[in-house]
Amino acid sequence: MMFIIDNKFLITKKFPAWVRVRILNPNTLQPVPDGQKGIVAYYDLANWHSCLAILTEDLGIKHGESFELLGRIGGAESKGCSIAIDQLLSVNQ
Repeated sequence: MMFIIDNKFLITKKFPAWVRVRILNPNTLQPVPDGQKGIVAYYDLANWHSCLAILTEDLGIKHGESFELLGRIGGAESKGCSIAIDQLLSVNQ
């Protein structure tokens, strides 16, 4: 979902029922409370024969059942969805 608030884009992602997303403290890798910024980690509960979890280099803020994707951690290579987010943010700055 994308919202425009005060001329700024607020982009939130909602994930499928079988995927869990955790926003983790970058120093401890412990989950942060709703509304705080951290590293995005995905857990695919339906994937039983390969990688279950992916720790990204993306920053996000968890908002209940969705999360706001902020872009890549400083110095991280742009990949996947973050390329579009980084491009969108750079145009709107």
